[in-house]
Amino acid sequence: MKRLMVAGLLACAASAAHAQLEPKMIGNWMVSSETAPSGSGRIFTAVTSGRTMALSVRCIAKRLNLTLFPVTSGTTPRAAGDQFRVRFRVDALPDLDTNARALDTQVIQIDPDKRIVKAIRDAREIVVRLTAPMGVTEMLAYDAAGAQKALVDVIRECPLD
Repeated sequence: MKRLMVAGLLACAASAAHAQLEPKMIGNWMVSSETAPSGSGRIFTAVTSGRTMALSVRCIAKRLNLTLFPVTSGTTPRAAGDQFRVRFRVDALPDLDTNARALDTQVIQIDPDKRIVKAIRDAREIVVRLTAPMGVTEMLAYDAAGAQKALVDVIRECPLD
């Protein structure tokens, strides 16, 4: 599973040709930082993996970025541009809803919402409900152990207040 997370982390950073990854595990999160391809600073990433998809929280050029990407084969096929409704349930907090779209057949970009990242930071468990326009729903669960420490660099670069 850790190899899959590293592969996913590398896939998320594929556009950074000169990136120097420094991956390390903090709880159930793999964290890294790398030089932005434009030289405009660093990209900070924290990734946790569920059974079929990983959840990535990044700060890129002072902007939050949330993505889902597969860690196993056999995930639901998607097309670039597909739209989704995403519902985050974090511990006993009220659900947080947002939108997402497929960047390609693998990566789903979630509309960044600071409320979601705040909830994830303090989470023990994260459940993501991903619903496509035709009503197909996937439920993704993540053990968020270590999130508070894993997200320190992301939140420092992309403040939540």
